[in-house]
Amino acid sequence: MPNVIAIKGLATSKAIIGTPTPVDVTFAGKKMRGGYKVWSIGTGIVKRELYGWLRLKPPLNDGDEYQSGFCHFPEYGESFFKEMTSEHLISVTNRKGYSIKEWVKKPGRENHFLDCRVYARAAASLCGLDRLVSKKKTRDAPRASAPQPKQSMPRQERKGGWISRKRLF
Repeated sequence: MPNVIAIKGLATSKAIIGTPTPVDVTFAGKKMRGGYKVWSIGTGIVKRELYGWLRLKPPLNDGDEYQSGFCHFPEYGESFFKEMTSEHLISVTNRKGYSIKEWVKKPGRENHFLDCRVYARAAASLCGLDRLVSKKKTRDAPRASAPQPKQSMPRQERKGGWISRKRLF
C-alpha cells in the first residue's frame, strides 16, 4: 500500500473509500506517462457516522464498556469542537427538482478539523482498521475457536484446473 495517496471528497459516494480512478496529471504543461490514481472519499457517509458517534453517551458506571465509536477528546478546547461541528445536513432541491441531502458549512466557521477527521477515517478504512475485531477475554464465557483455513497444497503440486501449471508471475 502506498504511503501517500491522492484523494477527492465526494458527497454522493456510496462507500467510505472508493476504488482509485486514473487521471491525467500535468506537470509544467506535460502529461505524466501513465497518470496517477485518485481515491474517492465518501465524505457524507463519514460525516454522518462521526456526528452519530459524537452523540454517544459515556458509560454510567466506571466498569462499563464504552459504546463502539464513542469519541473521547480530553485535551481539546471549544474552538476544536466548533470546527468539528461546523457543518450541518440540510435538504436541498437539485436542478431536476429532487430533494437531496447536502452538507453545508455554518456561516463564520472553519471546518479544517472536521475535514482532517473525515480523511483520517478514510485512511483508517483503507488500511483495514474497519475489519479489526476486539479480542477482549471474559472470565465467564469460554472463547470460541475460529474455524481454521483449509491447508492448500503448494503451488507446484496442484494438478489440473483451468490455469496451466506454468508460473504466471
